Amino acid sequence: MGISANAMVAPISSATATTLLADRLADGEKLLVAISVVGDRSDYDVWQRRRKRWINKTSAALLQLYEADGASDACRRAIGHALDTLCQTLPQPGVWHEDLAFELAYTRGALDLIRALPANLDGLRF
Repeated sequence: MGISANAMVAPISSATATTLLADRLADGEKLLVAISVVGDRSDYDVWQRRRKRWINKTSAALLQLYEADGASDACRRAIGHALDTLCQTLPQPGVWHEDLAFELAYTRGALDLIRALPANLDGLRF
């Protein structure tokens, strides 16, 4: 994935980290709800753009946690795994409904990994 830990930033409190993750999870859940209206290629294109915006915002939030001064190695590994899953791209774009199924699976997987992070924040150094 190639995350650089060289550019450390100020410490982040556990409460701030939890809020960041909760905001990204809420938007991700809305993305899953929005998939119910995808009925054709045009709808899929709109959903895909929305997903890309969510990925960008969520990646930025996860990187902020990853680069926090004092973030533990265990925390960085968990965040790195979530980022890897979040940023999966289509191996080869094809039929839109097959692509949608692929993106939906990785979106759900990323949400599951992000959901697991707050449970560990109290035990991790931030």
